[in-house]
Amino acid sequence: MNESSAGAGAVDHLASVVIPCIEVDPLTVRCATDCAALSPGSEIQVLSDFPDTEGRLTHLAGVKTVVTGKVTIAAKRNLAARSTDRPYLAFIDSDAYPLPGWLPNAIAHLDREPALWAVGGPNLSPTDCPLGERYVGCALKSPLVSGKWTYRKTIKPARQVDDLPSCNLIVRRKRFLEIGGMDEALITGEDMEFCARLRAAGGNILYAPDVLVHHKARNLRSFIAQRLTYGTSVPGLLLRRRNFDFLALSLPAIFVLFVISGSAGLFWPVYGHLWLTVMALYVVALGIEAVRHSDRAVDVPGVFLALFLGNIMPGIGTLGRLAGCFRDTKKIYRNDQ
Repeated sequence: MNESSAGAGAVDHLASVVIPCIEVDPLTVRCATDCAALSPGSEIQVLSDFPDTEGRLTHLAGVKTVVTGKVTIAAKRNLAARSTDRPYLAFIDSDAYPLPGWLPNAIAHLDREPALWAVGGPNLSPTDCPLGERYVGCALKSPLVSGKWTYRKTIKPARQVDDLPSCNLIVRRKRFLEIGGMDEALITGEDMEFCARLRAAGGNILYAPDVLVHHKARNLRSFIAQRLTYGTSVPGLLLRRRNFDFLALSLPAIFVLFVISGSAGLFWPVYGHLWLTVMALYVVALGIEAVRHSDRAVDVPGVFLALFLGNIMPGIGTLGRLAGCFRDTKKIYRNDQ
Protein backbone atom coordinates (compact mmCIF):
# COMPACT_ATOMS: atom_id res chain seq x y z
CA MET A 1 0.00 0.00 0.00
CA ASN A 2 1.44 3.35 -1.05
CA GLU A 3 1.36 6.15 1.53
CA SER A 4 1.10 8.83 -1.13
CA SER A 5 -2.10 7.35 -2.51
CA ALA A 6 -4.15 8.92 0.25
CA GLY A 7 -7.13 10.63 -1.30
CA ALA A 8 -9.63 12.89 0.38
CA GLY A 9 -12.15 10.10 0.85
CA ALA A 10 -9.78 7.22 1.37
CA VAL A 11 -7.28 8.27 4.02
CA ASP A 12 -8.99 6.35 6.81
CA HIS A 13 -8.15 3.10 5.04
CA LEU A 14 -4.45 3.85 5.39
CA ALA A 15 -4.38 3.77 9.17
CA SER A 16 -4.54 1.30 12.01
CA VAL A 17 -5.79 2.96 15.19
CA VAL A 18 -4.09 1.42 18.24
CA ILE A 19 -5.87 1.55 21.62
CA PRO A 20 -4.05 -0.19 24.52
CA CYS A 21 -5.99 -0.78 27.72
CA ILE A 22 -6.18 -2.95 30.81
CA GLU A 23 -9.78 -3.95 30.17
CA VAL A 24 -12.60 -2.96 27.85
CA ASP A 25 -14.25 -0.48 30.20
CA PRO A 26 -16.68 2.34 29.32
CA LEU A 27 -13.83 4.75 28.53
CA THR A 28 -12.33 2.26 26.08
CA VAL A 29 -15.74 1.75 24.48
CA ARG A 30 -16.16 5.48 24.00
CA CYS A 31 -12.67 5.81 22.50
CA ALA A 32 -13.22 2.95 20.04
CA THR A 33 -16.74 4.17 19.20
CA ASP A 34 -15.59 7.71 18.44
CA CYS A 35 -12.63 6.47 16.39
CA ALA A 36 -14.92 4.19 14.37
CA ALA A 37 -17.47 6.97 13.83
CA LEU A 38 -14.94 9.62 12.76
CA SER A 39 -12.75 7.28 10.68
CA PRO A 40 -15.07 4.53 9.41
CA GLY A 41 -12.52 3.03 7.02
CA SER A 42 -9.76 2.63 9.56
CA GLU A 43 -8.72 -0.56 11.27
CA ILE A 44 -9.04 -0.29 15.06
CA GLN A 45 -7.00 -2.56 17.33
CA VAL A 46 -7.96 -2.67 21.01
CA LEU A 47 -5.21 -4.43 22.97
CA SER A 48 -6.47 -5.48 26.39
CA ASP A 49 -5.04 -7.45 29.31
CA PHE A 50 -8.36 -9.29 29.57
CA PRO A 51 -11.02 -10.54 27.12
CA ASP A 52 -14.06 -8.42 26.28
CA THR A 53 -16.35 -10.93 27.99
CA GLU A 54 -19.37 -8.62 27.82
CA GLY A 55 -18.98 -8.07 24.08
CA ARG A 56 -18.92 -4.30 24.44
CA LEU A 57 -17.07 -3.80 21.15
CA THR A 58 -18.66 -6.50 19.00
CA HIS A 59 -21.14 -4.09 17.43
CA LEU A 60 -18.40 -1.84 16.04
CA ALA A 61 -17.31 -2.51 12.46
CA GLY A 62 -13.56 -2.64 11.92
CA VAL A 63 -12.72 -3.10 15.60
CA LYS A 64 -10.52 -6.03 16.61
CA THR A 65 -9.90 -6.90 20.25
CA VAL A 66 -6.56 -8.56 21.02
CA VAL A 67 -5.98 -10.15 24.44
CA THR A 68 -2.34 -9.56 25.39
CA GLY A 69 -2.18 -10.50 29.05
CA LYS A 70 -0.32 -8.25 31.48
CA VAL A 71 2.39 -6.73 29.31
CA THR A 72 3.69 -3.18 29.09
CA ILE A 73 1.92 -0.59 27.02
CA ALA A 74 4.96 -0.50 24.72
CA ALA A 75 4.61 -4.23 24.08
CA LYS A 76 0.97 -3.73 23.13
CA ARG A 77 1.82 -1.01 20.62
CA ASN A 78 4.61 -3.10 19.12
CA LEU A 79 2.27 -6.06 18.73
CA ALA A 80 -0.28 -3.85 16.98
CA ALA A 81 2.39 -2.56 14.59
CA ARG A 82 3.38 -6.10 13.64
CA SER A 83 -0.24 -7.17 13.22
CA THR A 84 -1.18 -4.74 10.44
CA ASP A 85 -0.01 -3.87 6.95
CA ARG A 86 -1.48 -0.36 6.94
CA PRO A 87 1.16 2.35 6.45
CA TYR A 88 0.13 4.55 9.38
CA LEU A 89 -0.16 3.73 13.07
CA ALA A 90 -2.48 6.06 14.99
CA PHE A 91 -1.76 5.73 18.70
CA ILE A 92 -4.38 6.96 21.15
CA ASP A 93 -4.99 6.15 24.82
CA SER A 94 -8.12 4.33 25.92
CA ASP A 95 -9.20 7.31 28.06
CA ALA A 96 -8.89 9.75 25.16
CA TYR A 97 -11.17 10.41 22.22
CA PRO A 98 -10.48 12.14 18.93
CA LEU A 99 -12.06 15.31 17.64
CA PRO A 100 -13.27 15.66 14.02
CA GLY A 101 -10.40 15.73 11.53
CA TRP A 102 -7.95 13.97 13.86
CA LEU A 103 -6.86 11.17 11.56
CA PRO A 104 -7.32 12.81 8.10
CA ASN A 105 -5.42 15.91 9.22
CA ALA A 106 -2.55 13.82 10.58
CA ILE A 107 -2.26 11.77 7.39
CA ALA A 108 -2.41 14.94 5.27
CA HIS A 109 0.55 16.40 7.19
CA LEU A 110 2.56 13.20 6.73
CA ASP A 111 1.71 13.00 3.02
CA ARG A 112 2.82 16.59 2.42
CA GLU A 113 6.19 16.23 4.14
CA PRO A 114 8.14 13.00 3.53
CA ALA A 115 10.72 14.00 6.16
CA LEU A 116 8.02 13.79 8.81
CA TRP A 117 7.98 10.42 10.50
CA ALA A 118 5.40 11.27 13.13
CA VAL A 119 2.73 13.86 13.87
CA GLY A 120 0.50 14.61 16.81
CA GLY A 121 -1.17 17.48 18.54
CA PRO A 122 -2.69 18.69 21.78
CA ASN A 123 -4.37 16.34 24.24
CA LEU A 124 -6.72 18.63 26.11
CA SER A 125 -8.72 17.87 29.24
CA PRO A 126 -12.49 17.76 28.66
CA THR A 127 -14.31 20.77 30.07
CA ASP A 128 -17.05 18.68 31.69
CA CYS A 129 -14.76 16.65 33.97
CA PRO A 130 -15.14 16.24 37.76
CA LEU A 131 -13.54 18.72 40.15
CA GLY A 132 -10.29 16.87 40.94
CA GLU A 133 -9.67 16.11 37.27
CA ARG A 134 -10.22 19.77 36.43
CA TYR A 135 -7.55 20.77 38.95
CA VAL A 136 -5.07 18.37 37.36
CA GLY A 137 -5.98 19.44 33.82
CA CYS A 138 -5.37 23.08 34.71
CA ALA A 139 -2.07 22.29 36.43
CA LEU A 140 -0.78 20.44 33.37
CA LYS A 141 -0.99 23.66 31.36
CA SER A 142 1.70 25.22 33.54
CA PRO A 143 5.44 25.00 32.83
CA LEU A 144 5.90 24.33 36.55
CA VAL A 145 4.44 20.86 35.89
CA SER A 146 4.85 20.27 32.17
CA GLY A 147 8.14 22.12 31.71
CA LYS A 148 8.95 22.89 28.09
CA TRP A 149 6.24 20.47 26.98
CA THR A 150 3.22 22.69 27.71
CA TYR A 151 2.34 22.55 23.99
CA ARG A 152 0.93 19.10 24.70
CA LYS A 153 -1.87 20.63 26.77
CA THR A 154 -2.55 23.87 24.89
CA ILE A 155 -3.29 25.02 21.36
CA LYS A 156 -0.12 26.40 19.78
CA PRO A 157 0.98 27.10 16.16
CA ALA A 158 2.30 24.12 14.21
CA ARG A 159 6.01 23.43 14.61
CA GLN A 160 8.53 20.63 14.83
CA VAL A 161 9.09 19.31 18.36
CA ASP A 162 11.39 16.92 20.22
CA ASP A 163 8.67 14.51 21.22
CA LEU A 164 4.95 13.94 21.62
CA PRO A 165 3.04 11.63 23.97
CA SER A 166 1.61 8.44 22.54
CA CYS A 167 -1.92 9.32 23.65
CA ASN A 168 -2.00 11.28 20.38
CA LEU A 169 0.73 10.17 18.00
CA ILE A 170 0.44 9.09 14.37
CA VAL A 171 3.55 7.38 12.98
CA ARG A 172 4.68 5.90 9.68
CA ARG A 173 4.56 2.16 10.37
CA LYS A 174 7.62 1.48 8.21
CA ARG A 175 9.73 3.91 10.22
CA PHE A 176 8.29 2.65 13.50
CA LEU A 177 9.44 -0.89 12.73
CA GLU A 178 12.79 0.22 11.26
CA ILE A 179 13.90 1.77 14.54
CA GLY A 180 12.66 -1.14 16.63
CA GLY A 181 9.32 0.12 17.89
CA MET A 182 8.96 1.09 21.54
CA ASP A 183 11.15 -0.13 24.39
CA GLU A 184 9.10 -2.86 26.07
CA ALA A 185 11.23 -2.76 29.22
CA LEU A 186 9.97 0.71 30.13
CA ILE A 187 6.83 1.07 32.26
CA THR A 188 6.52 4.78 31.50
CA GLY A 189 8.47 7.18 29.29
CA GLU A 190 8.46 4.72 26.41
CA ASP A 191 7.03 7.34 24.07
CA MET A 192 9.75 9.88 24.98
CA GLU A 193 12.45 7.27 24.45
CA PHE A 194 10.90 6.25 21.13
CA CYS A 195 10.77 9.85 19.90
CA ALA A 196 14.44 10.33 20.85
CA ARG A 197 15.42 7.33 18.71
CA LEU A 198 13.19 8.52 15.89
CA ARG A 199 14.95 11.89 15.78
CA ALA A 200 18.38 10.25 16.09
CA ALA A 201 17.53 8.15 13.02
CA GLY A 202 16.84 11.31 11.00
CA GLY A 203 13.08 11.66 11.37
CA ASN A 204 11.09 14.76 12.28
CA ILE A 205 8.06 15.11 14.56
CA LEU A 206 5.34 17.69 13.91
CA TYR A 207 3.09 19.24 16.51
CA ALA A 208 -0.10 20.14 14.62
CA PRO A 209 -2.96 21.90 16.44
CA ASP A 210 -5.54 20.36 14.08
CA VAL A 211 -4.60 16.84 15.21
CA LEU A 212 -6.57 17.10 18.42
CA VAL A 213 -7.85 14.72 21.08
CA HIS A 214 -9.54 15.14 24.42
CA HIS A 215 -7.74 13.20 27.13
CA LYS A 216 -9.29 12.45 30.51
CA ALA A 217 -7.21 13.96 33.29
CA ARG A 218 -6.41 12.00 36.45
CA ASN A 219 -8.06 12.71 39.75
CA LEU A 220 -5.67 13.89 42.45
CA ARG A 221 -5.04 10.42 43.89
CA SER A 222 -4.30 8.88 40.50
CA PHE A 223 -2.24 11.95 39.56
CA ILE A 224 0.03 11.34 42.57
CA ALA A 225 0.60 7.72 41.49
CA GLN A 226 1.13 8.74 37.86
CA ARG A 227 3.69 11.44 38.63
CA LEU A 228 5.50 9.19 41.11
CA THR A 229 5.80 6.47 38.47
CA TYR A 230 6.94 8.96 35.84
CA GLY A 231 9.76 9.88 38.21
CA THR A 232 10.82 6.25 38.62
CA SER A 233 11.35 6.04 34.84
CA VAL A 234 13.90 8.89 34.76
CA PRO A 235 17.01 6.85 35.74
CA GLY A 236 16.20 4.25 33.08
CA LEU A 237 15.67 6.90 30.43
CA LEU A 238 18.94 8.67 31.23
CA LEU A 239 20.87 5.38 31.28
CA ARG A 240 19.77 4.78 27.70
CA ARG A 241 21.81 7.87 26.77
CA ARG A 242 19.32 9.20 24.27
CA ASN A 243 19.24 12.86 23.38
CA PHE A 244 17.15 13.80 26.42
CA ASP A 245 17.07 17.14 28.20
CA PHE A 246 18.98 15.99 31.31
CA LEU A 247 18.13 19.09 33.35
CA ALA A 248 14.40 18.95 32.53
CA LEU A 249 14.20 15.30 33.60
CA SER A 250 16.35 15.77 36.71
CA LEU A 251 14.85 19.04 38.00
CA PRO A 252 12.07 17.43 40.12
CA ALA A 253 14.65 15.32 41.99
CA ILE A 254 16.86 18.38 42.48
CA PHE A 255 13.85 20.25 43.87
CA VAL A 256 13.07 17.48 46.38
CA LEU A 257 16.69 17.44 47.54
CA PHE A 258 16.54 21.20 48.00
CA VAL A 259 13.35 20.92 50.08
CA ILE A 260 14.97 18.28 52.28
CA SER A 261 18.10 20.41 52.64
CA GLY A 262 16.11 23.04 54.50
CA SER A 263 16.91 21.21 57.73
CA ALA A 264 20.52 22.36 57.30
CA GLY A 265 19.31 25.85 58.13
CA LEU A 266 19.01 24.77 61.77
CA PHE A 267 22.81 24.58 61.91
CA TRP A 268 23.70 27.12 59.23
CA PRO A 269 21.47 30.20 59.59
CA VAL A 270 22.71 31.86 56.39
CA TYR A 271 21.60 28.85 54.37
CA GLY A 272 18.35 28.77 56.32
CA HIS A 273 17.54 32.34 55.24
CA LEU A 274 18.41 31.51 51.63
CA TRP A 275 16.21 28.41 51.75
CA LEU A 276 13.26 30.33 53.16
CA THR A 277 13.64 33.03 50.50
CA VAL A 278 13.70 30.50 47.66
CA MET A 279 10.71 28.59 49.07
CA ALA A 280 8.76 31.81 49.52
CA LEU A 281 9.41 32.72 45.88
CA TYR A 282 8.37 29.21 44.88
CA VAL A 283 5.07 29.51 46.77
CA VAL A 284 4.43 32.87 45.09
CA ALA A 285 5.15 31.30 41.68
CA LEU A 286 2.72 28.46 42.47
CA GLY A 287 0.07 31.00 43.40
CA ILE A 288 0.57 33.02 40.21
CA GLU A 289 0.40 29.88 38.07
CA ALA A 290 -2.67 28.61 39.93
CA VAL A 291 -4.50 31.89 39.27
CA ARG A 292 -3.29 32.02 35.65
CA HIS A 293 -4.45 28.53 34.72
CA SER A 294 -7.60 28.08 36.84
CA ASP A 295 -10.88 28.13 34.94
CA ARG A 296 -12.68 29.66 37.93
CA ALA A 297 -11.54 31.57 41.02
CA VAL A 298 -12.91 28.83 43.28
CA ASP A 299 -10.55 26.33 41.60
CA VAL A 300 -7.35 28.18 42.60
CA PRO A 301 -6.64 26.24 45.85
CA GLY A 302 -7.16 22.89 44.11
CA VAL A 303 -4.97 23.86 41.16
CA PHE A 304 -2.32 25.13 43.62
CA LEU A 305 -2.28 21.70 45.28
CA ALA A 306 -2.11 19.91 41.91
CA LEU A 307 0.81 22.11 40.86
CA PHE A 308 2.72 21.27 44.03
CA LEU A 309 2.04 17.53 43.68
CA GLY A 310 3.01 17.68 40.02
CA ASN A 311 6.36 19.18 41.05
CA ILE A 312 7.32 17.02 43.99
CA MET A 313 6.04 13.52 43.15
CA PRO A 314 8.32 12.87 40.12
CA GLY A 315 11.31 13.89 42.22
CA ILE A 316 10.31 11.48 45.00
CA GLY A 317 9.90 8.76 42.38
CA THR A 318 13.35 9.38 40.87
CA LEU A 319 15.15 9.47 44.22
CA GLY A 320 13.20 6.48 45.49
CA ARG A 321 14.17 4.45 42.43
CA LEU A 322 17.84 5.40 42.83
CA ALA A 323 17.64 4.37 46.49
CA GLY A 324 16.30 0.94 45.53
CA CYS A 325 12.66 1.58 46.34
CA PHE A 326 9.77 1.24 43.88
CA ARG A 327 11.31 -1.80 42.19
CA ASP A 328 7.94 -2.97 40.87
CA THR A 329 6.30 0.23 39.64
CA LYS A 330 3.33 -1.74 38.26
CA LYS A 331 2.12 -1.93 41.86
CA ILE A 332 1.98 1.87 41.97
CA TYR A 333 0.55 2.76 38.59
CA ARG A 334 -0.06 1.36 35.13
CA ASN A 335 0.18 3.97 32.40
CA ASP A 336 -2.58 2.35 30.41
CA GLN A 337 -4.98 2.77 33.34
